[in-house]
Amino acid sequence: VISSYLDDHGEALKHNDLSMHSRIGDGRARFLSLRILTGNDDLMEFHLTGSTLRLAMQIEAMENLRNIGVAVILTSISGNRIVTSWSRESECTLDCDSGRHEIVCDFEELRLRPGHSLWISLWMEEGGRVLDSVDSIAEVTAKPSDSDTERLSTDRNQGIITCKQRWSVSRGDSIFMVRSSTTK
Repeated sequence: VISSYLDDHGEALKHNDLSMHSRIGDGRARFLSLRILTGNDDLMEFHLTGSTLRLAMQIEAMENLRNIGVAVILTSISGNRIVTSWSRESECTLDCDSGRHEIVCDFEELRLRPGHSLWISLWMEEGGRVLDSVDSIAEVTAKPSDSDTERLSTDRNQGIITCKQRWSVSRGDSIFMVRSSTTK
């Protein structure tokens, strides 16, 4: 079954064409494609830990739409929501006349743990009515970006996101040797 699906739809999936994905919504606007880019607008094969993850979504509005809300949801492979970026929380007003438009969302300094992957889902609404929603349309896998992120564990038992950390010994009866007190 999976092989048959990939034979029929593999090209559309490879080129981030969203026409073959199942979706919900009233259809007044639709996501057409998704490009996963670096912060320099180069197509991204892997996400470098700590760098910008740029998602360029092409949408088509079937009519003039005002003050639409767009969300990008990053989930773990098991389906747990990790991060959601919603245009309304960024105070971004999106008005689209009938036709095609490109919307870009940047996840700045996304510290996805090397060796881990995220699924990307997209959601769009106007006035509380869902225009379009597509789940698990693309996968992003992280690789180390430098010597600091190369030393991060890739173990699946570790959390999927890392952050800048500081460790210290505040009190104690024994002596600890601390080589590094922060991560970058």
